[in-house]
Amino acid sequence: MVSLELMCISYKETERMCLYLRRGIIKQGKRIVATLLTVVMVVTLLSSPAAYAGTLEEIFTKPGTGTENDYDRATINDNKYKYYLEDPDFAGATNYTGNDIVLTPSQAQCNDLAEGSTKDDPVYVETPLTDENGRTNVLNWSEEYSGFTWKVKIPVTGFYSIKVEHLSVANDLGVAPTREFAINGEVPFAEAVNLEFKKWFKDADVPKVDVVGDESAPDQVEVREWATSELRDNEGYYMESFRFYFEAGLNEITFNYTGAEMYMGNIIICAPEVIDDYATVSATYPQLDKNGADIIASFQAEYNEKHKELDDNVQGWLSLKSSNMLRPTVSKNTTVAPFKSGYNIINQVGGDTNWSGNRESLTWTFEVPADGLYKIALRVCNNLNIGMPVHRRIYIDGEVPFSELIAYRFRYDYNYYTETLSNDDGEAFLFYFTAGQHTIKLETSMGGLGDAALMFYTQTEELNLLIREINKILGDNPDPKFNYRLAERIPHLIPTLEKLVASFEELIEKLKVVCETDSSSLINELKVAIDTLNEAIDEPIDIPNNMGDITGIQTSLGNWITTLESSALMMDYIEIGQPNAEFKNEKVSVWAELKNVWDSFIVSFSKDYNAAYAELANQGKDIVEVWLSRDREYADMMMDLMNQEFTPDSDYDFSIKLRIVPGQIGFGGFNLLLLSLMSHQGPDLIWGTGAGDVVNYAIRGVGYDISQFEDYEEVASRFNPATMIGLSYSDNSPTTLDGVFGLPETSDVSMAFYRTDIFAELGIDPPDTWDEYFNEMIPAFYQENYHAMPSGTGTFLTQMNGWSWRANYRLSGYDTDLYLKAFQMDVDQYFIYGIDIANQGFQGFRDGDYPYMTGSIGTYTQLLVAAPELLGKWAVAPLPGIVDELGINNRATGGAGAGTCVSIMSERVNFDSDEEYQRRINSCWEIAKWWTSYDIQLEFTYMVDAKFGRENRWTSANMRALVDGMGWTPAEKAVIDEMYNWYIATPVVLGSYQQDRYAGFAFNQVVIQGYSVRDSIDQMIEYINPELVRKQLQYDIIPANDEEIADKTYDVSALTQLAYYRKLREEALKNQNK
Repeated sequence: MVSLELMCISYKETERMCLYLRRGIIKQGKRIVATLLTVVMVVTLLSSPAAYAGTLEEIFTKPGTGTENDYDRATINDNKYKYYLEDPDFAGATNYTGNDIVLTPSQAQCNDLAEGSTKDDPVYVETPLTDENGRTNVLNWSEEYSGFTWKVKIPVTGFYSIKVEHLSVANDLGVAPTREFAINGEVPFAEAVNLEFKKWFKDADVPKVDVVGDESAPDQVEVREWATSELRDNEGYYMESFRFYFEAGLNEITFNYTGAEMYMGNIIICAPEVIDDYATVSATYPQLDKNGADIIASFQAEYNEKHKELDDNVQGWLSLKSSNMLRPTVSKNTTVAPFKSGYNIINQVGGDTNWSGNRESLTWTFEVPADGLYKIALRVCNNLNIGMPVHRRIYIDGEVPFSELIAYRFRYDYNYYTETLSNDDGEAFLFYFTAGQHTIKLETSMGGLGDAALMFYTQTEELNLLIREINKILGDNPDPKFNYRLAERIPHLIPTLEKLVASFEELIEKLKVVCETDSSSLINELKVAIDTLNEAIDEPIDIPNNMGDITGIQTSLGNWITTLESSALMMDYIEIGQPNAEFKNEKVSVWAELKNVWDSFIVSFSKDYNAAYAELANQGKDIVEVWLSRDREYADMMMDLMNQEFTPDSDYDFSIKLRIVPGQIGFGGFNLLLLSLMSHQGPDLIWGTGAGDVVNYAIRGVGYDISQFEDYEEVASRFNPATMIGLSYSDNSPTTLDGVFGLPETSDVSMAFYRTDIFAELGIDPPDTWDEYFNEMIPAFYQENYHAMPSGTGTFLTQMNGWSWRANYRLSGYDTDLYLKAFQMDVDQYFIYGIDIANQGFQGFRDGDYPYMTGSIGTYTQLLVAAPELLGKWAVAPLPGIVDELGINNRATGGAGAGTCVSIMSERVNFDSDEEYQRRINSCWEIAKWWTSYDIQLEFTYMVDAKFGRENRWTSANMRALVDGMGWTPAEKAVIDEMYNWYIATPVVLGSYQQDRYAGFAFNQVVIQGYSVRDSIDQMIEYINPELVRKQLQYDIIPANDEEIADKTYDVSALTQLAYYRKLREEALKNQNK
């Protein structure tokens, strides 16, 4: 008789078995199934050809096998501005030409409902009006207000431009405000989701000079000026401002908060701007002498107002910039002035990651001695992308004077050259200037390359969709010898590939015109892609074998977009001259280059690099020796900040000597720090090492417990509490080592990333719990042949309120029933839910094969920079959790936290007295506090962005600096706050390497070798605990007693670690009692 227990299989277990059949058995038995199918088909063919034909037709036309697409292909990318203008509903509409329509802040209605408001009787929050910076009746818009709506009566149907008066809030943050724009409740196109309103900055001083003569960029200060900005795209794809379609009559426009507070003045709905060409504009010039040949102004592009104050002969200066990242840089080109062999001299603006996109602008002010016609020359260099030009939108006195300057082209050249602003025939443009001060502004633009980038976006969508359809048919491991008849099952396969080829060929012709070359690197890559697609068109039967090449084109499309968006340009100087003036155009001299190499070689013997990191104050003060585990470029930036703080005139009673020792201060290897500590000649402070390293040093007697300082709690409040746990240690040895041994400088947090486009296609939301992950999301994925990524035992264990350790971290926490349950849940991911052990991570997410993944802030930055084609197609979410008995979704997770840290390493043996030793310790503490402070971490974040670009962002451990420096949207900030609340950390445990090692062995035994979960865990514990005891005895720690060994409960858990979790449980208990 079959037992009742076996018969009573729950629905959930049945579902799990179906999934097992779907992924597990099918994956393991694919070849057997394929063989059986082949036999059946052959037998059927031999017995009845007609029957075979019918079966084949049935196979290739049944629903869900790819005969028709799941959603309308015509909607691809139609929400871009480019396609918005082509909307057939707008046919015949023309540009508005009437007077401006002005909407004031007092006309705005806040979209937030006030307390006491009801559905039948809505009451809205009062619009916050104030006076600011010389203006009255302005909108004071902080993040507490979600949005504001204005009603406007439109006189005639047509296209309108919109301008906004705005002013930044005085906070010195580099993040510009952003807002979403909607008309009658709908966002008109994708680019209107996140419109940026620029902030303005300028150099605070002349470049700083260190003790050996090297220069570094000056600090940046915010310039608060009211500006009137037209609504335009953030990246410079379009050469015109946005034109919005309005029907005549009463309409509503809405701005919604997406990031950073601002003041908003009037909104101006007006006629789209029409910029005449040069011929038209120049015909209006007064009749003036064109025979002059003088150069009336010549000035360095990096000079600022301070240079003018110091030298009256300076004829022009950099007066305004749209970002605090736009800092002057160093060029080693011998034709650039000023120049000094062997030294870093600030002598240009721009660079590889500086002034290269996002409509960043630089504005110079110059003086003209007399009314007249003048031409302008710029000394520039464009050498980042081989063969590719860059463009700038050029303003004179705040306006683009004629259409040829809407997107002025700068050709590719490896070396600097002098570009006289001219037409296509080389005839110089003349500008009419009156006597006095004028401005010239250059703003990054994609020019003619914008259309190419938009085409790439469309092609990325087309190809991405096509690849996903193909993969639905091919599955995980396609049979290279099976004919999948893709052209029959996907009728639009060949037409789509042919369309892509035609688009690529059209792009090549456009690029040849824009680049004025037939052989740029991008053109050559497009030709290779065309060959690959043509092979697929000619031989569709071979597509399964060539999917890697086709998927590679999709990846390349994203890279090509990044290439086109990068408009890096460097500038040495600007000259303004009369119509017949001759501008100099120095060429690189071989002899000058050889002389520079020789001079630099000679300087290297006499220039004391270490002197730049030596004493920063007067003789007689204590010298704190700091060892930095970073490269020289980071050290230079850190030194800039030190030079400003620890000056000879400061109140500090110590000096700093900085040594750069990358890779030489970690724990666990033979390095410089270990050797110095053995001889008691180590540093006072180490900087940039791993969090676990400093604790391991402390266990071995080197390190200072910073929790002893009176202001420790105040300083520690800058960081997430769990981050500090990773820098702490406690044991029960006779010395009772118990303390915190460092301050974190960088940190991270885990979060989930999901493809919003694919989730919308599937009709699902990101999972909130692991039950939803396994029982809702994964089945939806598998139905369309998407893949899922696994989680780990540690996450499941902590969310079940277990822990990796017990008995005060002296025994493994892996020998409990709770761990058995968590481990079983882990391996079930592979056995029951069919998740692959190997996964593609970021690339799989980018390609769309893995629509959901976990990652960190680094992943967020990587997606922004390395996958521009996914803009607007992904979002972040909290990690899934496990619901406890009170209904609280426990999302506790580790895997992030402190990255690098600062630690005090001074040894008492090196000092003559306790007083001297404590004075040095106090000095180290002052440096550590200064470095981890909000202002310094925020400034360093901006410096790193300016130097290395967004892809190498500094993720500060200072929570305020992390939030303010990255420009998160409110939704992203909410996710990060939530996950930081759930972040848990484990202190360093002696012998923990053994647990990590054998946990991996146990996983392999179960998943790969087929061992039982219980047997592998029992075997694992036999190796882990003895090693823990051995390490404990080595450091005089009292091991666990028999009672503690027998007690299989956890003395530490997410509940004891997380105040946030305890608070949620307390609230839940109160609600239950009610």
